[in-house]
Amino acid sequence: MDNYKTIKGRDYYLCSEIEEVKEKQGYEPEIIQNWRLGNTGDWVSTDDGLFCEVLKRGQLKRPNGKVDDYIRTICGTYLCKESNKMYGEVAENIYSFSGTNEYRRFMDKKDEIDSLKESYRRSIADFEREKATKEALQNV
Repeated sequence: MDNYKTIKGRDYYLCSEIEEVKEKQGYEPEIIQNWRLGNTGDWVSTDDGLFCEVLKRGQLKRPNGKVDDYIRTICGTYLCKESNKMYGEVAENIYSFSGTNEYRRFMDKKDEIDSLKESYRRSIADFEREKATKEALQNV
């Protein structure tokens, strides 16, 4: 399996077997089976049985004062709640809880809309030109 992501010049891997983890790390790290209990630098098991390193463990403070723990891996950022599942797939955006890069999608959509607007403007201009040409020919 060749799943990895380079972050700040270092490669982080998503491995399917413990032997693969040993090969990538040069030693056999302790694997924490419940990823919700992992700390920064720990190797954890995803809910579908793959292995990845915890890049960061942190806390989010909610407006009501409650605190939620989260972890960040190359699979994405997840709240450490029993109801959340982490599956072994390298995330497009590891800093997002959804794992996607919505800003890029928004900008791509915006570019697409801008392109459609330009096409519409051109068709209106062509129509106006055609209309002016017909009127000029009728007046001759």
